Amino acid sequence: MVSFLQNLAMYADLGHFGRTPIRLAWFGIVLPGIVLNYLGQGALLLTDPQALANPFYRLAPGWFHYGLVAFATLATVIASQAIISGAFSLTQQAIQLGFLPRTTLLHTASIQRGQIYVPLVNWTLAIATLGAVMAFGSSDNLAGAYGIAVSLLMAITTLLAAPVAIQWGFNPVLVILVNGLFLLVDLIFVTANSMKLFQGGWFPILLAAAIAFLMLTWRRGQQIAEKA
Repeated sequence: MVSFLQNLAMYADLGHFGRTPIRLAWFGIVLPGIVLNYLGQGALLLTDPQALANPFYRLAPGWFHYGLVAFATLATVIASQAIISGAFSLTQQAIQLGFLPRTTLLHTASIQRGQIYVPLVNWTLAIATLGAVMAFGSSDNLAGAYGIAVSLLMAITTLLAAPVAIQWGFNPVLVILVNGLFLLVDLIFVTANSMKLFQGGWFPILLAAAIAFLMLTWRRGQQIAEKA
């Protein structure tokens, strides 16, 4: 979970600065950290199957658990800020494409175009987050929603990356082969997490469907108004 949140932070924030910072952060920090973390958890489970209940915290001795809690909390805070920044950017792009009505956009930096603040989105995210926490009651109940959201995000991203790569001029056959391989792996994860559909997995699907419905309805209304 921590590694996934780090990925969110990296792509949502560094995406404003180009490919070089993303590559340096990925190959220099994120990828080695993820590999070491997952291999360490795998080695721990091979030697101690009882650690399956919480392999991340079982990697460290008991006296260091408070440090890991602090680390995980810090990573979550950083990632949540990145998610908020990403939501602001997506809202701005949706408005420019005509999928959302115009709303207040505040530019918070004079030298960075991408640094924006959208009050409506910020408060909507706060209310939705608090509502989800109170409705589900615990992180265990949110596990199903998290698994479905992450696996579907991976599959959709891989699927949409193919036409973009082809449009950029890459060999279509190579793109289909590479993205098809990744999509196969992603679909395995989606299938595995589909068992959690009725254990909270319905929440991100319902939320995404509602947002898509609103965006498509607004876009269709704009088109009808333009023709009138």
